[in-house]
Amino acid sequence: MHPTNYTLDNLVAKDISKFTQHSLKSILQDYDQHSHWLSNCILNSIFTSPIPDKDKPGFFSIVRKGEHTISEYEISLSYLEMFLKEGRKISDYFRALSHLEVCLSAAYQVFEYIKKLNGKLFFQSGDGSLGERLNRIYNISKHLQKSTFIPQQLHLFWFTNTGFASSELELKYEEIEEIMRDICTISERTSKLRYENEIENR
Repeated sequence: MHPTNYTLDNLVAKDISKFTQHSLKSILQDYDQHSHWLSNCILNSIFTSPIPDKDKPGFFSIVRKGEHTISEYEISLSYLEMFLKEGRKISDYFRALSHLEVCLSAAYQVFEYIKKLNGKLFFQSGDGSLGERLNRIYNISKHLQKSTFIPQQLHLFWFTNTGFASSELELKYEEIEEIMRDICTISERTSKLRYENEIENR
């Protein structure tokens, strides 16, 4: 006996019966060094462009967290495909949700690490930018706030046909891909950074 749409939407996950598509896609084919960013960064620092010891934790953390971000994104994508194409198993839905939540939190941390290294803000409070909304997703994930709950919410996040939703906002799928590509670009550039030319002389 299959659960009714009412049961799914009201007892399992908000609007899960209405979730039928997404537009996320793998981006790994555009970044063939993605699984080597951290090792490349370390080797580059040893043999080509030494990073001062005081700065290594920051730069290495950016690249390590960048690798983690993209790995979680791709895992989430695989579970989304399984959910939509292989029987709509509830476990696949929640695995996709969890991995994307971790992915976006890791992405936010990358931008935070950069801010701590260069002192530049990547969003201003109230500017409505993608950076500010990513910050809000991160905080919702990190801090359980009952005041933000809405009727039939059930979980902090859920999928819609257009994006990754919370009670306050939705990150569109194209925005998530934009974030992922930014993380890839940052990680790849940092992995082959020419420290003296690009940092000390900026």
